[in-house]
Order: sequence, then structure tokens, then C-alpha cells
Amino acid sequence: MPYWDWALGEKGGPVPDFFTTETITVKKTDGTEESIFNPLYAYSFHPLNPADFDEKWSTIDKTIRWPTGDGLNATSQQDKFKESFIEQQGNIITEMGVVFRSSSFSKFAERIEQPHGWIHGIVGGGWEQDLQFQGHFWPLEYSAFEPLFMLHHTNVDRLFTLYQAAHPNATMAPFKVRTGNVFLEQGQDADNSTLLLPFRKESGEFYTTKDIWNHTVLGYTYPETQPWNYTSDSEYGAAVNATIATLYTGSAREKVLVHQSASSEQTMLLVQNASFTDWTIETQASALHMPSTFIVRFFLVGDFSSDASIDAGTWMILMPSDHDSHGRKSRVTRRPTSRRAKRVSTLDQTLKGTLSLTSHLIDQVAAGKLDSLDAKDVVPYLKERLTWKVSAGDGTTVPQSSLDALTIEVFSTDALVPEDPTSPIEYSDDTTAHPEITVGKRGGVAG
Repeated sequence: MPYWDWALGEKGGPVPDFFTTETITVKKTDGTEESIFNPLYAYSFHPLNPADFDEKWSTIDKTIRWPTGDGLNATSQQDKFKESFIEQQGNIITEMGVVFRSSSFSKFAERIEQPHGWIHGIVGGGWEQDLQFQGHFWPLEYSAFEPLFMLHHTNVDRLFTLYQAAHPNATMAPFKVRTGNVFLEQGQDADNSTLLLPFRKESGEFYTTKDIWNHTVLGYTYPETQPWNYTSDSEYGAAVNATIATLYTGSAREKVLVHQSASSEQTMLLVQNASFTDWTIETQASALHMPSTFIVRFFLVGDFSSDASIDAGTWMILMPSDHDSHGRKSRVTRRPTSRRAKRVSTLDQTLKGTLSLTSHLIDQVAAGKLDSLDAKDVVPYLKERLTWKVSAGDGTTVPQSSLDALTIEVFSTDALVPEDPTSPIEYSDDTTAHPEITVGKRGGVAG
């Protein structure tokens, strides 16, 4: 199955040229070459029926990326797509390290939504705060028309498949449907036996997750997920784990190893006996009291107001905008309870996310801005410098008064870097909360 592996971080290189070139040269069956319109560049509606779409989308006759405007004559700014991808590669690979250390399939599915969502914004344009114009890939209602939709989501499927292969006993736990659609109701119980409408087997029955847990029943696979090429299940599992450790372990490991080979004094600040302290941001939000799509962008501010802030990662939730009118309240609605009661009725669902800060903190140690990764140094540093901005899917700022639906807290844990580069980093199950870092800040831990 073809895919675009956008999850590799800096080592994956830039956006492929053939994604952003309007014409390409193809070789025909008779050996001659011909220049044709690149089908991965844009999709033209033929014809565009204005009645099919809403608002500006009813006038734009082809898919656009980072558009120059909202009208018929709007053009794509492909360079902004490429620039945004380069800018976010570090955060993407950092988040992939968090994704693949998930302790359950459900947590993996929850965490993979973050880098998945970033790519929607990176390709389409729209995730930047106060951005005036949005491309087709950003609003989920129109994203499937973007030519890169398949290559993006087959990679998501591939990442799921790698996690399953590395955790052969993992299962999909029962859950409640967060937001309904034409087949499932909001709040409905679902599990691996829930019918996957409208997809039918040859027998005419609908597929279930249980039916397709092994993706090969659908007649495809990926380069790394071919167990028939190995002599045993254990050999296959080891190969998959090595792939994950090599490609998606996150940037912290590489930076730690670089510092291990540097001066002994700096090494001691970061690593002791191949161990270091890992730092994460844990986020929670009330689904009923936030916009259907929202973005929380984290920053480490500088010493002075004139200093550039460091982009420390993004937590985002993407849903079609019509879900704002199905169970959610307006984004400007204030919570009726105090900040201490960061919960709503039993009908509400809690959205969760995890972002790693470790790579950014290592950079600050290297720059002489932070003494070590120990709590005695990191806690006061983050208390002073960690901040965030929250925006809705249309780029508008979510008012400070509406952030009672959000809880942001920082945690730390011990991590061990194994000598074998094909083995994953080992993280302790014991974590330490540091509520003092965000207490008193809107969206932080309630004081």
C-alpha cells in the first residue's frame, strides 16, 4: 500500500517535490514521455456544484493549500506547505516517541490523533492562529478531496499496524462514541464487534473491527509488516520493534546520545548511568465546553519580551464544525462551576493528550539556559517560561474566560536509554506530578 511517511521528523527530508509540482513527466507504455497535470497537486471538481458545499467552498473549483484568498481566483501557496512541514518536523518526531510508548491500543489511538491532525493543518493551512484563509485539508468536511488524503491516512494505518505487530496481544477496549455520525449516535457504546457501516464483506454482511484486526484480510500490507518473511513470531516482533526504535523513538534519544559523547560535565547534567528525567505535558479538556476543533500551542518564552518564543508543541482536536451544534456549547460559554470543579455532567467526555518537553529542555541545557533535567532546575524554569495559546478551528483566539474547560499539568518520570539502538527507551511507570508549574495560569491546574 503506498503511503507518505510524514512521521520521520528531520531525517525524513522535505515535502516530496512531486506533491507540489503542477505538472509531471510520465513514461507511457510505448516508452515515450509525456507531461501531464500532476494528480497529487490538486483535484478539480468537474463540475463544481455550488449546492453541494457551504460558504466559500461552493465557489472554489479545485482543492487549494494555504490559499491566497477565499474566492474563485484564490491560488495555493505551496511554499508555505513546505515551510510549515519543515518547521514542525521536530515536534512531529518528538510526539511519535510519545505515541509509540503508549501502554494500550486505546491510548495509542488517542495519541496518534495529534501528529495526524498536524498534517491536516500543515498541508491545508489553517492551524496557525489568526490565519485568514484555509485550504481544503484543514476542515474535516472537505479534507477527503485533497489528493494527499490517501497517502496521509495510509501512513496512519501503517503506524497502527506497526503498533499492533509490536503488541500482538493488544485489543481495542470498549468505548463510547465521542461524536455521532450518520451510522453511530453520540455516546453510543462501541467495541470490536460494532458494525463498520457502510463497508460490506462479499457475503453481504458488514465488517467489524474484529474481522479486519489483521489488515492482510483486505489484501494489502506494508514493507515492515510481512510476518511470512520471518522464521518465527518472535523474530518478526523483534524486527518490528527495531523499526519503531530506529524510526520513531523520538528526538530525545538522539540528543541524549549526542551529549553522552560530549564533555563529561554536560553529560552529567543530562544523563547518569544512561538514565535521564523525561518531561511531559498532560492535557485534558471537556468535550462539551470546547470548540469542535481547537488547538493548544505551547511555548517557552525567552528572557526578554523581544526574545523569540520556542514552539514547544501542539495539542489539537479535530472534528467537523457541525458538531458544535450537537451537544457542545459555544466556545465563549463560561463554565457554571468553579475552576476547582473541572468536570461537567456524566454526559460529557474528557479529551486527553500528551506532549513531550524533553527534547526542548535538552536544547535549553545545551544553550546554557537550563542547568539540568532535574526537577530542581526544570520546575522553576517551566513555571516561569511555559505558556500556551488556545484557538478554535477557524483561527480565532479562544477567550481566556473560556479556558476553565481545560486542564494542563506537567509530569516527569525516569527513562533509561538501552545500549542496543534497536531497543526502545525504557520509561518508568511511576510518574511525578508538578502542579505548581501551571497553577494560577488559565487552563492550568486549579489552585
